[in-house]
Amino acid sequence: MTKKALTSLEQHWRKRLDGTLDVFRSEDYFLEVVPCGIDKANSLATLLDMLDIKREEIIAIGDGVCDVTMIQQAGTGIAMGNARNSVKACADITTGSNEEDGVADA
Repeated sequence: MTKKALTSLEQHWRKRLDGTLDVFRSEDYFLEVVPCGIDKANSLATLLDMLDIKREEIIAIGDGVCDVTMIQQAGTGIAMGNARNSVKACADITTGSNEEDGVADA
C-alpha cells in the first residue's frame, strides 16, 4: 500500500469513527484503531495506581510515536536514539539506539 493510500484511509476512518475510536499512525506504514482514551499513558497510570507507585519513581523508555504519552507520563522519560525527533523532543533523556543497547545504557 502506498503512503498516499494509507493517508487516505486514515482520513476516511478518522472522520467515520470520530468520537467512537481513535485512528492514528504509530509508524509511517502502520494504521492503528483503538478505543478512545486508550494509550500507553493511561495504561501506565492504571498500573501505577494498582501498585501504589508514584509516577516520579518510574522511567519509561520508547522509540515510537505511540510511546510519547507514556514517556511524558513517567517521572523520567527516555527516548531511544533511533526514535523520531518528535519523540526525542518529549523525553527528558535520549539514550543509544536499539542496536546500541540503549535500554541497558539508560
